[in-house]
Formats: sequence, structure tokens, C-alpha cells
Amino acid sequence: MRDGIYKDLPMQSWWRTVLRRCERQAERGEPALRAAERALEKDVREELSPTLLRGLRRLAVESSATLTGSVAFANVRAARDIGGTGSPLEESTLNCARQFERAGLRGDDLMKRALEQAIARRAEARVRQIEAHALVKGGGEARSIIQAVRRALGAADCGTIASRILSGERPVTSSRRPPVDADEDLTRPR
Repeated sequence: MRDGIYKDLPMQSWWRTVLRRCERQAERGEPALRAAERALEKDVREELSPTLLRGLRRLAVESSATLTGSVAFANVRAARDIGGTGSPLEESTLNCARQFERAGLRGDDLMKRALEQAIARRAEARVRQIEAHALVKGGGEARSIIQAVRRALGAADCGTIASRILSGERPVTSSRRPPVDADEDLTRPR
């Protein structure tokens, strides 16, 4: 029996969980989607500093208070300028904010859409990384695994994740499976 290609995926453990769910036929639906959403949220919470979020919110409020046509994000060259760490996700979020500000969005709407777009871009990048790994290590099963990963990350609700992050909600934790009772009477359903 093969161990599984998820074990040597060169990514964080939460992404290995996504790949493991997508590898197993029985877990490719809802379990894979939940794992994908948790992994995306974990990435965002790990990489996006609270200081950067406060800076983005301040600029978004300034943007909505100023006259139409003036831009608050244009003067910000990098995420570090507003308190970020300069991580790829922070830079992506800032770039998305600039893009949506130029398109006319302001305030909270701008914040939510920018973060949502950055999360969607992160999902696409993770699909490509997992796909490359699966093509090298997956053998004949690679195509079905890649399709399952694409479906799971494509169906992830980036808007809900962005809303949870912006509202300060606690992260969604994985639900533990109920314990197995070895002496359970299988003739009587629970």
C-alpha cells in the first residue's frame, strides 16, 4: 500500500491535509472544501499582520473621506510603509487595494474586496504548487488528485474568509471526529 504523496509535500501541514483529503476518493467533497478553506484562512492569519490591516483600514477610510479622484493608496510603495512585514500576501493585498481604489471602490467595500481578491490569488498559487508536486509524485492518479484540488480551492469562499479576518473573528477550527467505541453495538443505530 502506498503512503500518499501528501506526506512529502513541501508546504505547511494544513496544505498537506488538503492534499490528503483530495487524494482519498471518499474525502474529495465537503471534507476537502473545509480543509481548503481552513488552509487559506490559516495562510492569511499567518502572513497578514494586524498592523497592516489597521493601516489598510485607515487608508480605506481616508479614501472614502476624500474627493472622488484622489487616491490614498497611491503614496504607499510597499506594505512595510504602513506597518506590514512585506510578505507576498501583504503585497498582494496592497496591490489589490490600489486596483480597486482606481476602480472607484472606497471604505469597507474596498478592504473586503482587496482581501478577497488576494486570498483568491493565493488559492490559485497554492493550486499550482500542489499540481506541480502531484505531477512529479502522483503517478497515474495525478490527474484526479489535481482536479480534486482545483475543485476544493475553486469552491472555497474567499469572501467569507475575508469577512472573518476583517471582523476579527476567531479562526475556524477543524472539527474532531467522534471517538470510536470498540464495543459499540452496530445492530442498533445511534
